[in-house]
Amino acid sequence: MIFKHSVPIFYSEDVNRSIDYYSQVLCFEHHWKYDDPPTFGGVSKDLVEIFFCKEAQGHPGTWMSIFVDNVDEYYETIKSKGYRF
Repeated sequence: MIFKHSVPIFYSEDVNRSIDYYSQVLCFEHHWKYDDPPTFGGVSKDLVEIFFCKEAQGHPGTWMSIFVDNVDEYYETIKSKGYRF
């Protein structure tokens, strides 16, 4: 048996807004939504996936680490798209 990867599920007050932010500012490439308006959805980039659940699973303020090969390049990319540290 091989464990391949895990997917964090974050609490979200607005799944559309969460997906838009991760796609437009944090540069995640693919997204999907479930329900109308969405109550569940997710984004992905390369092998990293993140799910959002409307006011249910997960807790506000949850932390997560994503490891990248060139964090300085990623920092400059998301900073130019409006990410505020």
